[in-house]
Amino acid sequence: DSNEIHFRVKMTTQMGKLKKSYSDRV
Repeated sequence: DSNEIHFRVKMTTQMGKLKKSYSDRV
């Protein structure tokens, strides 16, 4: 299902942004 793939990509992007902002803070 393409919808699930889109959702997974969105979640991965969110995690990447969180990790980046976290590493920038540390």
